[in-house]
Amino acid sequence: MRVSIFIFLTLLLFSCTDNRYNKLEFKAIQDISNDYLRIKDLNQSLIKPGSQIAPDTIKKQNNYKVFISDALLPISQAKENNRLMFDIIFKNENPHLDSIANSIVDSKNFKRLKYRKFNKSRLEFANPYRQFVEHKSEIGKDEEYVIISFSRICFSADDKYGLVVIDYEHVWPNGTGVGFNRPYLIEKKNNEWKVINE
Repeated sequence: MRVSIFIFLTLLLFSCTDNRYNKLEFKAIQDISNDYLRIKDLNQSLIKPGSQIAPDTIKKQNNYKVFISDALLPISQAKENNRLMFDIIFKNENPHLDSIANSIVDSKNFKRLKYRKFNKSRLEFANPYRQFVEHKSEIGKDEEYVIISFSRICFSADDKYGLVVIDYEHVWPNGTGVGFNRPYLIEKKNNEWKVINE
C-alpha cells in the first residue's frame, strides 16, 4: 500500500513539474516570437532581393502572415547537429553571458528535454503579424510571409535566462528568402522574455 502511494505521489510531482515547465516554455515562446520578429523580421521585410531601393522608400505590407511550427525539437539534438554554432554564442564578446550560456548547456535539463508539441493556436502576434495554418489557401501570390520554429527552451536554474535555437525564414513572393538558424540566449525582464544577444 505504501509503495502504491509513493509511486502515485512521485508521478503527481513529475506531472506538476512538467506542467509548470511547459507553461514557462509557452510564455517564453509567446514573448520571444514577437520580440524576435520585431528585431529581425521588420528589418528584413523592407529589403527586397536584388533591390537597390533605399529601405525607407519600400512600401510595407499591412500585415505579415507567420507560419509557426508546433514541434519543439530537443535542443541537445540541435547542438549535436551543429556544435560550432553553440561554441561561438558569446565567445570573446561577453564573458558573463558566455558563462550563463555554458552553464545552461552543461545542465541536466539540456539533455533531458525531449521532443514535444505545443498548442500554437494560443499564440498571439503583435501587429503587423498574424498566424496562418494553410500555406496554399491563406497566402496570396504577391504576399511575403514568415516561417519560424523553435527548439525546446532550456532555462537556467533560477528561470531568469534561457537558451533556444530559432529557425527563421522571411519568404518573398518570388520564392526566395532570407533566414537564420542559431541559438539565442533569452532573459526575463519585467515578466517578459527578450532576446538579449542581438
